Amino acid sequence: MSVLPAIHADPPAAEGGLSGDVNGAELKSSTIAEPDVSGSVLTQDKIVRFMSHRINRKDSTVTIEVLWKGGGITFEDEYDLHAQVPCLLFDYWKKLEGRDHATGLEEYHVFKIIKCEDRHVNNKLRHGYMVEWVGFPSTEVTWEYAYKIKKNSPGAIRAYQSNQD
Repeated sequence: MSVLPAIHADPPAAEGGLSGDVNGAELKSSTIAEPDVSGSVLTQDKIVRFMSHRINRKDSTVTIEVLWKGGGITFEDEYDLHAQVPCLLFDYWKKLEGRDHATGLEEYHVFKIIKCEDRHVNNKLRHGYMVEWVGFPSTEVTWEYAYKIKKNSPGAIRAYQSNQD
Protein backbone atom coordinates (compact mmCIF):
# COMPACT_ATOMS: atom_id res chain seq x y z
CA MET A 1 0.00 0.00 0.00
CA SER A 2 1.43 3.37 -0.94
CA VAL A 3 0.81 6.21 1.44
CA LEU A 4 0.45 9.73 0.12
CA PRO A 5 0.55 12.98 2.05
CA ALA A 6 -2.73 13.83 3.70
CA ILE A 7 -4.19 16.48 1.47
CA HIS A 8 -7.51 18.19 1.33
CA ALA A 9 -7.88 19.24 -2.27
CA ASP A 10 -10.46 21.80 -3.21
CA PRO A 11 -13.09 20.50 -5.61
CA PRO A 12 -12.04 21.22 -9.20
CA ALA A 13 -13.43 24.27 -10.91
CA ALA A 14 -16.21 23.77 -13.43
CA GLU A 15 -14.08 24.88 -16.34
CA GLY A 16 -10.62 23.85 -17.53
CA GLY A 17 -7.83 21.98 -15.87
CA LEU A 18 -9.81 18.81 -15.25
CA SER A 19 -8.16 15.45 -15.44
CA GLY A 20 -9.20 11.90 -14.72
CA ASP A 21 -12.28 9.86 -15.46
CA VAL A 22 -15.76 11.30 -15.45
CA ASN A 23 -17.67 8.02 -15.77
CA GLY A 24 -19.67 9.24 -18.71
CA ALA A 25 -20.79 12.42 -16.96
CA GLU A 26 -20.52 15.49 -19.11
CA LEU A 27 -19.28 18.50 -17.22
CA LYS A 28 -20.76 21.74 -18.48
CA SER A 29 -20.75 25.00 -16.61
CA SER A 30 -24.48 25.34 -17.24
CA THR A 31 -25.16 22.11 -15.32
CA ILE A 32 -23.25 23.19 -12.24
CA ALA A 33 -25.35 24.94 -9.65
CA GLU A 34 -24.55 25.81 -6.07
CA PRO A 35 -26.52 23.73 -3.59
CA ASP A 36 -28.56 25.52 -0.98
CA VAL A 37 -26.55 24.50 2.04
CA SER A 38 -26.94 27.86 3.82
CA GLY A 39 -23.37 27.83 5.03
CA SER A 40 -23.83 24.60 6.98
CA VAL A 41 -21.99 21.33 6.70
CA LEU A 42 -22.95 18.68 4.19
CA THR A 43 -25.77 16.51 5.49
CA GLN A 44 -27.46 13.43 4.15
CA ASP A 45 -30.86 15.15 4.04
CA LYS A 46 -29.54 17.74 1.53
CA ILE A 47 -28.17 15.15 -0.91
CA VAL A 48 -30.32 13.20 -3.37
CA ARG A 49 -27.52 10.89 -4.51
CA PHE A 50 -23.97 10.54 -5.75
CA MET A 51 -24.05 10.35 -9.54
CA SER A 52 -20.48 9.61 -10.61
CA HIS A 53 -16.88 10.34 -9.70
CA ARG A 54 -13.74 11.78 -11.22
CA ILE A 55 -10.28 10.42 -10.58
CA ASN A 56 -7.22 12.64 -10.47
CA ARG A 57 -4.48 10.09 -11.10
CA LYS A 58 -1.72 12.67 -10.62
CA ASP A 59 -2.43 13.03 -6.89
CA SER A 60 -4.62 9.93 -6.40
CA THR A 61 -7.69 11.84 -5.29
CA VAL A 62 -11.35 11.49 -6.13
CA THR A 63 -14.18 13.98 -6.46
CA ILE A 64 -17.79 12.83 -6.37
CA GLU A 65 -20.60 14.30 -8.45
CA VAL A 66 -23.41 15.16 -6.02
CA LEU A 67 -27.05 15.76 -6.96
CA TRP A 68 -28.55 18.08 -4.36
CA LYS A 69 -32.16 18.49 -3.37
CA GLY A 70 -33.30 21.47 -5.39
CA GLY A 71 -31.52 20.18 -8.50
CA GLY A 72 -28.01 21.55 -8.12
CA ILE A 73 -25.04 19.41 -9.13
CA THR A 74 -21.51 19.88 -7.80
CA PHE A 75 -18.32 17.88 -7.52
CA GLU A 76 -17.23 17.46 -3.89
CA ASP A 77 -13.92 16.26 -2.51
CA GLU A 78 -14.02 12.67 -1.28
CA TYR A 79 -12.27 13.65 1.96
CA ASP A 80 -15.05 16.13 2.82
CA LEU A 81 -17.75 13.57 2.02
CA HIS A 82 -15.94 10.98 4.14
CA ALA A 83 -15.86 13.44 7.05
CA GLN A 84 -19.46 14.62 6.75
CA VAL A 85 -21.57 11.87 5.13
CA PRO A 86 -19.48 8.69 5.43
CA CYS A 87 -22.39 6.24 5.11
CA LEU A 88 -23.41 7.73 1.76
CA LEU A 89 -19.82 7.56 0.52
CA PHE A 90 -19.29 3.96 1.62
CA ASP A 91 -22.64 2.91 0.11
CA TYR A 92 -21.65 4.57 -3.17
CA TRP A 93 -18.38 2.65 -3.35
CA LYS A 94 -20.10 -0.58 -2.33
CA LYS A 95 -22.52 -0.26 -5.27
CA LEU A 96 -19.48 0.02 -7.55
CA GLU A 97 -17.87 -3.16 -6.13
CA GLY A 98 -15.59 -1.18 -3.83
CA ARG A 99 -13.43 1.92 -4.10
CA ASP A 100 -10.35 0.00 -5.27
CA HIS A 101 -12.30 -1.63 -8.09
CA ALA A 102 -14.04 1.59 -9.12
CA THR A 103 -10.95 3.81 -9.11
CA GLY A 104 -8.01 1.53 -9.78
CA LEU A 105 -5.95 3.75 -7.46
CA GLU A 106 -3.09 2.10 -5.60
CA GLU A 107 -2.08 5.06 -3.45
CA TYR A 108 -4.08 6.14 -0.43
CA HIS A 109 -4.54 9.22 1.73
CA VAL A 110 -4.78 9.11 5.50
CA PHE A 111 -8.23 10.11 6.73
CA LYS A 112 -7.28 9.83 10.37
CA ILE A 113 -5.10 7.96 12.79
CA ILE A 114 -7.14 5.74 15.11
CA LYS A 115 -4.40 4.88 17.61
CA CYS A 116 -0.69 4.66 18.17
CA GLU A 117 0.56 1.16 18.79
CA ASP A 118 3.80 -0.79 19.10
CA ARG A 119 3.94 -4.26 17.58
CA HIS A 120 6.47 -7.04 17.35
CA VAL A 121 7.48 -7.52 13.71
CA ASN A 122 10.24 -10.03 12.92
CA ASN A 123 11.19 -10.15 16.62
CA LYS A 124 11.63 -6.37 16.76
CA LEU A 125 9.39 -3.85 18.44
CA ARG A 126 8.03 -1.46 15.78
CA HIS A 127 6.19 1.79 16.38
CA GLY A 128 3.14 2.32 14.18
CA TYR A 129 -0.33 3.71 13.74
CA MET A 130 -3.76 2.26 13.06
CA VAL A 131 -4.91 4.29 10.06
CA GLU A 132 -8.32 4.93 8.55
CA TRP A 133 -8.01 5.75 4.84
CA VAL A 134 -10.01 8.26 2.80
CA GLY A 135 -12.90 6.45 1.12
CA PHE A 136 -12.73 3.36 3.31
CA PRO A 137 -14.79 2.54 6.43
CA SER A 138 -13.21 2.10 9.84
CA THR A 139 -13.62 -1.67 9.42
CA GLU A 140 -10.77 -1.50 6.89
CA VAL A 141 -8.13 0.22 9.01
CA THR A 142 -4.54 -0.94 8.63
CA TRP A 143 -1.48 -0.84 10.83
CA GLU A 144 1.31 1.20 9.25
CA TYR A 145 4.89 1.80 10.27
CA ALA A 146 5.31 5.17 11.97
CA TYR A 147 8.11 6.24 9.62
CA LYS A 148 5.79 5.96 6.59
CA ILE A 149 3.10 8.09 8.18
CA LYS A 150 5.62 10.61 9.56
CA LYS A 151 7.13 11.02 6.10
CA ASN A 152 3.91 11.25 4.09
CA SER A 153 1.22 12.48 6.48
CA PRO A 154 2.74 14.49 9.34
CA GLY A 155 -0.47 16.54 9.61
CA ALA A 156 -2.42 13.39 10.45
CA ILE A 157 0.00 12.68 13.30
CA ARG A 158 -0.33 16.24 14.62
CA ALA A 159 -4.14 15.96 14.47
CA TYR A 160 -4.03 12.64 16.32
CA GLN A 161 -1.69 13.99 18.99
CA SER A 162 -3.78 17.12 19.53
CA ASN A 163 -6.86 14.93 20.10
CA GLN A 164 -4.98 12.90 22.73
CA ASP A 165 -4.38 15.94 24.96
